Amino acid sequence: MNEKKLLWTAIAAGVVAVVCVEFYVSDRVGTPAMVLFATRDLPEGHVFVDADVEADDGWLGALLAHFDDSDVAAVAPRVRCSPGAAAPWLEAYEEVRSPLDLGSRAGVVRPGAPVPYVPTTALVVRRSALEAVGGFDTTMRVGEDVDLVWRLRAAGWRVHYEPSVVVRHPARPGPLPWARQRWRYGRSAAPLAARHGTAVAPLRVSGWSATAWGAVVAGRPALGAAVGVGTTVALTPKLLSLRRPGAEALRIAGLGNLGAGLAVGDALWRPWWPIAAALALLSRRSRPVLLAMAVVPPVVEWRQRRPRLDPLRFLLLRRADDLAYGAGVWAGCLHARSAKALLPSFSGPIPRPEPPEPVEPPEPVEPPEPGRAGSVPSVPSASSS
Repeated sequence: MNEKKLLWTAIAAGVVAVVCVEFYVSDRVGTPAMVLFATRDLPEGHVFVDADVEADDGWLGALLAHFDDSDVAAVAPRVRCSPGAAAPWLEAYEEVRSPLDLGSRAGVVRPGAPVPYVPTTALVVRRSALEAVGGFDTTMRVGEDVDLVWRLRAAGWRVHYEPSVVVRHPARPGPLPWARQRWRYGRSAAPLAARHGTAVAPLRVSGWSATAWGAVVAGRPALGAAVGVGTTVALTPKLLSLRRPGAEALRIAGLGNLGAGLAVGDALWRPWWPIAAALALLSRRSRPVLLAMAVVPPVVEWRQRRPRLDPLRFLLLRRADDLAYGAGVWAGCLHARSAKALLPSFSGPIPRPEPPEPVEPPEPVEPPEPGRAGSVPSVPSASSS
């Protein structure tokens, strides 16, 4: 959206002041990276909008309604891919896999949740909350918007995601700019991990599931199955109040382990792909499982999302996406001299080889929505969204 069209959209939304600001991380010389609004409906608020966002009249009002709750610090709309800017096959992929599009489920934004972050591609922020946390961290070149949202959350404020309001943002025009964008998003993982620890963990599963799938990847499927059976047996006593505790334990443990397997596959071929590739080359035992994990999660996602792409092209684009993002994660870790962004986060107990005491069973884990939960998503940056 050019500045003139953006100005008219702002006026239609009730904006009384428009200030074009050259955002501190802008790499587009002479072009503002985003536009800052002040609106009479929320005089103590700011509305951040990327200069190339397209929005319909009235989009701002639905977001401002959330601020009737004094604990709400920020609200973000859904950011969908706008047509016409990229090749049709790339747009078809971005329609279902854009890191700016957090899906159709509304919710509170927090690390580890179905909506773990929102970008400042379009974001309304309460000014007092923004000032309370010190605004954007000007030392960050990427991921500064995600950092802001997480600091607001840590300070006790609430951030809402409102997908009923939709704005549109163009995809990168070609494969090289698209891959560069994903690489930059990956670079943000290291500075975010330094500030927020396990919030950026590339894998979040229970210790039991991690042990089971670790055994499978190591070429010991029987051991992995035994751990899965042990999980079911350990869970059964907690469900004795149900009519069929054994069947319910089997269902919960089965779904949890299935979801964990998809998350492990995503982590192995996204941030950990250099390790997975080396292991596939060096280990005959691990190779079949690793190759299956490279294929199965994207195929499952294709069946659920039904993009305007055939399965093969979706698989290839998904793997290219993962390779670029993962390379960025490793580049960021090398630059920061820290591997924090590569470390998983386990919930529940991790079984020991010889446990001296009974081990508590884990909490049941629901299977994650592909590309949303279980593994860290592509974290966007306001400077490159």
